[in-house]
Order: sequence, then C-alpha cells, then structure tokens
Amino acid sequence: MAKDAENQGNTVAEMIDLDMEATAFSHACSRYRPLDLAALSKTRGPDMPIRRVALRLCENCGARDCGVLLRKATREERWN
Repeated sequence: MAKDAENQGNTVAEMIDLDMEATAFSHACSRYRPLDLAALSKTRGPDMPIRRVALRLCENCGARDCGVLLRKATREERWN
C-alpha cells in the first residue's frame, strides 16, 4: 500500500479483513489490553487509522505514550 501525506496507514477495516488481532499497550505502565476491532469499527468508523488508536490515553496511567501490536490470527483462533 502506498503511503502519502494524507494516508495515515492501515485502517481498522483493513485489519479486520486481514484477520488481524490488535493489542494496545502503554510504554509508561506496561499495561496490555486486547482491542475489539469490530467494536472500534462501529464506534470510531471503519476508516479510522490503527495508528490513531495509539494516541488515546492509557486507562491505567493516563499516559499518551501508547502503541498497538498487530498479529495475524491463527487458523484455530478464527474457528473458536
């Protein structure tokens, strides 16, 4: 995918289509939390860039120093 100045990376909808799982983490307090991509798509819109999720405040410590880990769901996980 070509990245231009207006494109902020992959969207929530693209991650859902690719069967990806997302986990938010805080660098400040080392807290990890799985993200529900389907719920994010409904509440924030399917075109929300994944990198914008990382700009949200950590619910635990309030820091903005957060990130998102992406991982491809395994075949077994998709069927459960």
